[in-house]
Amino acid sequence: MYNHEEKKTKFFTYTIPIYIILVIIALDAILAPFLESRMIAASYYFYVWLRYICHQIPTRCIWIFGSNMALCSRCFGLFLGLLLTGIFLGLKGVKRIYWKSAIILILPAVIDGTIQFKGIWISNNYLRFISGFSTGVGSGMVLFPVYFLLISWVIKIFRKKEVIAN
Repeated sequence: MYNHEEKKTKFFTYTIPIYIILVIIALDAILAPFLESRMIAASYYFYVWLRYICHQIPTRCIWIFGSNMALCSRCFGLFLGLLLTGIFLGLKGVKRIYWKSAIILILPAVIDGTIQFKGIWISNNYLRFISGFSTGVGSGMVLFPVYFLLISWVIKIFRKKEVIAN
């Protein structure tokens, strides 16, 4: 059988595809304006594929390298928060869902977005980033433990089949 550290390391490797996807999204959001500032035509494709997950309204994006990122401030914060929370919870091996904390962390984006949508308040990119980041952390506190539990369940099923086969 595995000791606790081997089990945690092996478990962490099953979550790497999720981390890779989140890293790609965050890096592409930054690479798009970088490539555009260098007048490299490939920047177009970074913007296009990220358009499927974000509206990319230029005034709601962080501007770097003289151009807007390929994700708005809130979406960039959300994906960054998800990535960091996933890595932290994955390294700790956390499988507990933190419902109350998640709801509290998601509320700022709901409040900021709703008030802005109603036209009562016009948010700025700093608030959008912060509310997106807190939403990413809050969402990660629910999604990653569920994902970790699902992976653990799948691993147990395959181990049972391995034992039966031998």
